[in-house]
Amino acid sequence: MARRTVVPVIGLLIGLVTLPVTAACGRHPSVADCRSPHLHWRLTRLSERAPGAPAALLSGTNTGARPCAFDGYPQLDVRVGKAQGVRSEPREKGEPARLVVEPGRTVDVPLFYRPDGGAPGSCWIAGGYNASSRVVPPHATGDDDGSPVHFTDAGGHRLPTQVCSDTLRMGPPRLR
Repeated sequence: MARRTVVPVIGLLIGLVTLPVTAACGRHPSVADCRSPHLHWRLTRLSERAPGAPAALLSGTNTGARPCAFDGYPQLDVRVGKAQGVRSEPREKGEPARLVVEPGRTVDVPLFYRPDGGAPGSCWIAGGYNASSRVVPPHATGDDDGSPVHFTDAGGHRLPTQVCSDTLRMGPPRLR
């Protein structure tokens, strides 16, 4: 009799140990991808920067009622009308880890670029231009054209959009 109860108990213990490990790795095949309606985006320019540190932080908060999977890099486009624009690309090769973003949680993507230029006219998109920005989550469907996002300071006050690089380089997304 004792042997019959030990086997199910051991199986239950193994299941309890492996469940948190699986959840920590982000392997939730039944979780839908994060889409624009699930995410509220912020684009925060960082004021104090050490050499090699990001210039801004792109943050997406899951405002939905269910977890969603953030699997890859978002696409950030900064444009001046239909003219010049700056696009984002990964800073490093390879795909980042699949992140499961629970409701109310935030995923942060560090952005590396030059926010200030030296000589006049040296910025790809100068602060005086009326630039607009859109962010599209990874693996967006054809009908997901993204969400508008504006540069702000840490207090949430809107800043002029200024990018003095031709590319916004993205670090790997991470959960906050």
